[in-house]
Amino acid sequence: MNLKKIVPEIITLGIILVGSLCYPLISYGLQDAPPLFFAALRTFIAGISIFLLLPLFGQPRIPPRDMWKWALLLSIPAVAFTYGTMFLSHENSTMALLPILENLQPFLSIFFAVIFLHERVSPAARIVLLFGTFGLLFFSFQSFTEGVGFDFRNAILAVLASLGASGASILVKWLGRRDIAVTLSAWQFIIGSIPLFVLSLLFEKNAPIHWTVSFVSILFFLALVGTAATTVVWYKLIQTFDVSRLSVLFFLSPALALIVANRLYAVPVSDMEWIGVIIVAGGVAVGLKIQSTAPTASPGTHGKQNLD
Repeated sequence: MNLKKIVPEIITLGIILVGSLCYPLISYGLQDAPPLFFAALRTFIAGISIFLLLPLFGQPRIPPRDMWKWALLLSIPAVAFTYGTMFLSHENSTMALLPILENLQPFLSIFFAVIFLHERVSPAARIVLLFGTFGLLFFSFQSFTEGVGFDFRNAILAVLASLGASGASILVKWLGRRDIAVTLSAWQFIIGSIPLFVLSLLFEKNAPIHWTVSFVSILFFLALVGTAATTVVWYKLIQTFDVSRLSVLFFLSPALALIVANRLYAVPVSDMEWIGVIIVAGGVAVGLKIQSTAPTASPGTHGKQNLD
């Protein structure tokens, strides 16, 4: 396997690993703070941290005037919408099914990438997509057949979170402004946190907040590592490589989330879910093998970013 040809995939797997740690942390953090306020704090701290580090990325602190409308637009699907629905979906719900529904992102991202970015789905991505689909079926088998831990409201919110995250990635890629991509990420979180704070004031003003060491630690990990760092790296990646090529790897996210929840927090995982984990992991391994041996596209073929 030629590891140099799958460096983008390896970096994406690192993002996915961090993301899998976030799911149980959100559920535990919600024991100390209401969901909208928790989400607002996470996104605001993430935005400020990126803003302070913009000089290190060689990007301006303030977006060009013609980009403010896109920063505002990004703040709705990528922050207020995605993080608000994500945290609400975790409220009073089991952890097992939510990571699966929140990670319908591969399907949505590939669909949007083909329609709006005119990307071609590579053979490696098609293999991962096929295995990932079967893996998700096994993940959700018990929940849908026995109704274990299934909540229609939370399921809808989780799907909406996936939709918002996918839409944001496609918009950033479509803009093609790598010179201000990190700047936009900072402002999307800062602006997007405002409606979350407002909604929290309206609907959660009497909710208790416990500023425990555990909660503050979880908050800063989610904000700095699980949000700021992963978003900047992801936006950098999709400026160079196809969204469809990398998004399929997010099928691993629910698999890793199940393993983390089981190993660290003793959340039960059924035999069917373990089978799903094996199928998804196998599909990703095959996909990486195919990608590592695929010929590099010549310049000008399907855009400069396609290295399939």
